[in-house]
Amino acid sequence: MPNTTANPGLTPGKGYYSYDLGSWHIISLNSNCSFVDGGVAGNGCAAGSDQERWLKADLAAHSNACTLAYWHHPLFSSGSSSGGNSKMKPFWEALYAAKADVVLNGHVHNYEHFFPQTPSGKKDLEQGIREFVVGTGGYSLNAFKISPLTTTKVRDASANGVLKLTLHPNGYEWEFVPEAGKTFTDSGSDTCEPDGTTTPDPVPGPPAVISTSPDNTPAIATANVTATFSEEMKAYSIISPATTFKLVKLNANGTTTKVTAQVSYPDPNSPPYTAKLDPSSNLSSGTYKATVTTGAQDSAGNALDQKPNIAGNQNKSWKFTVQ
Repeated sequence: MPNTTANPGLTPGKGYYSYDLGSWHIISLNSNCSFVDGGVAGNGCAAGSDQERWLKADLAAHSNACTLAYWHHPLFSSGSSSGGNSKMKPFWEALYAAKADVVLNGHVHNYEHFFPQTPSGKKDLEQGIREFVVGTGGYSLNAFKISPLTTTKVRDASANGVLKLTLHPNGYEWEFVPEAGKTFTDSGSDTCEPDGTTTPDPVPGPPAVISTSPDNTPAIATANVTATFSEEMKAYSIISPATTFKLVKLNANGTTTKVTAQVSYPDPNSPPYTAKLDPSSNLSSGTYKATVTTGAQDSAGNALDQKPNIAGNQNKSWKFTVQ
């Protein structure tokens, strides 16, 4: 726990504090609302409470490029019959107004990762906050009580494990590392955009796919499909929409069959800027078509354009066979 002049750490009786970690501002809040001082109508997390006013002042005093906040009870969770704890909304409203990037929660004993969203639960890929619920520390896991929320990106109640976060000066990577013997994982990356600025375009112009696999060589049934981009991409633009990176089998009668798969970016076992499509089961023999659509965006928000000499942005598609 921080305990310096710049980062004084926990004040006894309050349970909330903040500190800087490199370019990141980290905030710890107390979601046991009835036990926090300065509560409004017994709710120490309410708008106007000491904690909420402290949070707003703390955010105003720190103009860090990236901000992460963590506390126990999630505002959003499909592991709760109510969809989450509404008492946390004032926290979210303050963080959203300050353009915070990540919220970490626990409490519900499963894993759920959300698209960036507003305090009202609407998807917002530009300014929204990405929430992770990571209640997988080793106690008994909870089944989900309701259907996925509209902003649920991925969820799992089969594996305990930890969420590994790697914080960069203006971005971050996440990876869920499961316990031994379990296979569920979730990984990706995103950037933070400093308040009042526009993300620069490090590689001018639209991105393109520069290599793919499998290629013309017949593939094996257990093959993964990869696409390597010309530059760093926004992870959520590749992972989140189920139709951005897709695979279908071409049937003899001219129809196609969608292949169910998990998409990850970046893939740590491939060259930089590589997305991987991992089919949920072995591929049967036949011909397949993989496509990366123009929904894929680089870090500056430019859409994929595989053929810039043709008017309008163009998808990347390729075929391969499985023996």
